Amino acid sequence: MASSVLRPLVAFATASFTAAQTQYFEVLSYRGPSQCTRCQCLNVNAEMCREHRVGFSLREKGCQNGKICTNCVYGNGSAPTICECENPPYSVIAKYNEACSMGMECGEGEGICFRPCETFLHVTTCPTSYCHWDQFALQCTEKPAEMPTVYWTDTSTGATPAQVGSEVIQNTEPAAAYFPMSLAEFRKSAIGFRIQGRIVENVTEPEALFLQLDKNVDGAISATEFQRLPEVLTKLDQAVTQTRILEEKRAQAAAAAALLAGRRLQNGAKEQVTPEVCNARSPRQYYCSFDQDCKIDCQACGWKSATDRAFSICVRPSPEVCYADGGRVYCASDERCHPPGDCSNCVDRTVVDHAQHSC
Repeated sequence: MASSVLRPLVAFATASFTAAQTQYFEVLSYRGPSQCTRCQCLNVNAEMCREHRVGFSLREKGCQNGKICTNCVYGNGSAPTICECENPPYSVIAKYNEACSMGMECGEGEGICFRPCETFLHVTTCPTSYCHWDQFALQCTEKPAEMPTVYWTDTSTGATPAQVGSEVIQNTEPAAAYFPMSLAEFRKSAIGFRIQGRIVENVTEPEALFLQLDKNVDGAISATEFQRLPEVLTKLDQAVTQTRILEEKRAQAAAAAALLAGRRLQNGAKEQVTPEVCNARSPRQYYCSFDQDCKIDCQACGWKSATDRAFSICVRPSPEVCYADGGRVYCASDERCHPPGDCSNCVDRTVVDHAQHSC
């Protein structure tokens, strides 16, 4: 009975391990703002108990003999944070209605010992409600006041994207209270903002704008990097203009194709064009369902600009369709297929995702 129960469990574990080994995983050479941190265990014989590379990896192990992993040398964007085990800070538990001090800590459930932040000498005793542990000075300091979110929508009506960017920069003062800015804070401030009537999230990913500003790719925007916001918004406005022009051309092409199809019906055209007919022509052509005609290049078939070579028809672009058409990649900005491994002309999506066959 036991062996019959264990067999499916072993098979499931083996299948899960095999799936994990074949699962695509790419470690970026730079820190992406939305990149997950990969967690691993340290060797039990290692002297350190924690190695943290922010945005890349977190490696830990437990401490023994009641020690805690808090003796840290904090790193930066290039060096990891290294921690070793140490004895917890010595303190005596103060009972209810007894005076508390640097050596007399309140017991569990007895509240906190409200006193100046600089009198808390260890990271574990520094209260997070009104104090903050300075990782570089290694001391407990007063928690900076929380500043209100600067929303891009709270700018002058009718302002150009460049003017909006300048106003947002002026509103993020003092800079020390707003920077460095994380992706979550950046995304929150851009909520509801529109360019030419289009919500910015529907035009491009906030992460793409974030990466344009984050020049040193450390996962946070500094006050100096944020000064480029007017330039970035201006480029985005130009990209929206180009998209509108392209959409108008597609609409005109679709209208012309529908008009041509209507005329053919009125004239009683007897020739029936099918994908097989287009495939038999020389050079090979592809069937466009809009005007029911053969096209040498599907770029002339409205929004069905991708080629399905297996069935000789023009279809709507997608990552799978583009990849099947000679290994090309899909660009969501213009909804078209781009040359294999080349996203340089894809607005706001210039990096190739080879796993998803898209920009």
